[in-house]
Amino acid sequence: LRHVESRIVGGWTVNISDHPHQVSLQSWHRHSCGGSLISPNWILTAAHCLSGGVHRYSFRLGSALWAEGGTLVLATQVIPHPLYNSSTIDYDVGLIKLANHQEEVNNTIQYATLPPEDWTPTNGSIASVTGWGTPYYGGSLMDELQQVNVPIVSNEECEEYYKNESIVYGVYVTGRMLCAGFLDGSADVCNGDSGGPLIVDGYLTGVVSWSKFGGCASEGFPAVYTSFPSALTAAYSIYITDRMLCAGYPAGGYDACNGDSGGPLIVDGYLAGIVSWGYQCAVANYPGVYSSVPSLLSWIKEETGL
Repeated sequence: LRHVESRIVGGWTVNISDHPHQVSLQSWHRHSCGGSLISPNWILTAAHCLSGGVHRYSFRLGSALWAEGGTLVLATQVIPHPLYNSSTIDYDVGLIKLANHQEEVNNTIQYATLPPEDWTPTNGSIASVTGWGTPYYGGSLMDELQQVNVPIVSNEECEEYYKNESIVYGVYVTGRMLCAGFLDGSADVCNGDSGGPLIVDGYLTGVVSWSKFGGCASEGFPAVYTSFPSALTAAYSIYITDRMLCAGYPAGGYDACNGDSGGPLIVDGYLAGIVSWGYQCAVANYPGVYSSVPSLLSWIKEETGL
């Protein structure tokens, strides 16, 4: 990060099976940031981690060691959010499109669970953060994956804590961010943890972004994360429009999937929709999205003469 430092401080060693969505983002074959596998083809990380061309990056999945084990994969695209601003660190979220479809592998490679779009963590909720960052400011990367648990801090409180820093550096806590940490500085994130996951109630809730300039685990300064609930739609830049309709069960388990695109959705004997898109397949809280035939009927009739 530019003035931003992120590493695990006050944490402990964990197995990859505890966090099978965890990714080591490597620049020129050395760990530089964390990330989360969110689907067979996509990794979510921080935009500030994606400053170079796609050829410089590789991604290790399925290993608690950043330097060995698991599966090393490449990407075809790195996509920082179009509104990301390196000066204000707002919209600090990015997507990585993998070169090959990555299936889940037992308990070592799994997709992170995304939150419902209207879900937000409650203040004081305990969040887990993982990464290979240094255990103190200016230290060396950890070889094994580390975890630390920290409480969610309200944005109003966080803005107050960073009030003077914001005036000096022009970086403010915005609605696209959330804060978490202990005010006594006993546990935090720092160098090498940027882009990694903040998990609350099993949901991928945040992405490690920034903290007090020039230090880590600073007393009185919780770390700042990109808020994934608020950035979810913006990250994909895909919106539900009035030319679409949704269908599915809140609990998941039944859905259209790969190879069904373009197929019919029948309601009361009528062709009501066409399979279009969705998040993975049959995921809880994410119904499938279909092109709405009634809303497109005039175009269909005009083109076909029906």
